[in-house]
Amino acid sequence: MSSPAHEQSRSTRLREFAALTDAAARVVAVMGAVVRAREERGWHDPQPPEVRFAGCGAGGADGTGGTDGTALPAAVWIALRREDTTTVLEALAAVSQQTFVIARHEQLGDGYRLETVEETRPVP
Repeated sequence: MSSPAHEQSRSTRLREFAALTDAAARVVAVMGAVVRAREERGWHDPQPPEVRFAGCGAGGADGTGGTDGTALPAAVWIALRREDTTTVLEALAAVSQQTFVIARHEQLGDGYRLETVEETRPVP
């Protein structure tokens, strides 16, 4: 059973996570406008733009799939093209290496030792 102070802290952290996600959604909306404008200009590369975008990766435009080898899914470009912010945020969260801690609590683990367990969410 959790204490009222713990629940208040968890609620505060959930609001902070919601604010972080809302900020990311605003950035995604701007990215969507850039993607649509880029596609209207035409594409002269033999690779489709979503494939080229996916090749850039989470780390930058060096074509190596990011510094940690994590490639962005082509679904991000396609969802940006369609103004589907929810899908973009879900795809980015799926490849994210960063987590947001919502709450921590202790519980008995193996050997009857207290272990700290974190409730986390991926940051898009």
